Amino acid sequence: MFSKASTSSGGDSLSKESSRLDLRKSQVKSPNAELFRRESSMALSSTPASKTPPQGFAAGASLVGLLASKRLAKRLSNKIHNNRTGSVMSSRLSGMGIRREPTYRMEPYKKFDPQRVEAVIKGVVSDKLGGYKYNPKLCAVMSKVISEEIRDKVKALHFDRYKIISSVVIGEKKNQDIITCSRSVWDDKLDSYAVYNYQIDNIMCAVTVYGIYFE
Repeated sequence: MFSKASTSSGGDSLSKESSRLDLRKSQVKSPNAELFRRESSMALSSTPASKTPPQGFAAGASLVGLLASKRLAKRLSNKIHNNRTGSVMSSRLSGMGIRREPTYRMEPYKKFDPQRVEAVIKGVVSDKLGGYKYNPKLCAVMSKVISEEIRDKVKALHFDRYKIISSVVIGEKKNQDIITCSRSVWDDKLDSYAVYNYQIDNIMCAVTVYGIYFE
């Protein structure tokens, strides 16, 4: 019985040792299992976070994009405006020239000369109306042509700071009297005028050129 008892006690001891080994194995495996569970839970929790960004981040990104688009549109509009204004200013400056500063001069260097202007009028009228027959339709056009040519030639005399006004009247001559008159407010020291009357067989012409000083 002793042997049996010892045997049984030895079997019990073996069974206890085996149970201890199983417990140790279970204790060794449990940390790995917990670590695996933690990693899997972290992976599951991180997966939806990467797909759906926070609301604050999305709102901030959209606001930054909106501001960038506004800045780009403003730069483009300013560039187009500068190009247009630059081209307009260059065309105006090329057409009108550079303006000078005021000299505060109250008198012209070269005054209006009625005698020289009268000589110009005489040459133009005798050239245009010499041998011309009166025609009521053509005389309206001829008066404009004579007036513009006289004005241009008087301007070529370079009376500085003078505005030139040319008036031409053409009529049919039938033994009648014609009186032309004009009124104006001007400076008798600087402003002046020139008059010339031209007559042939069937036509008459009265030309008046005014020189008005412009300060």
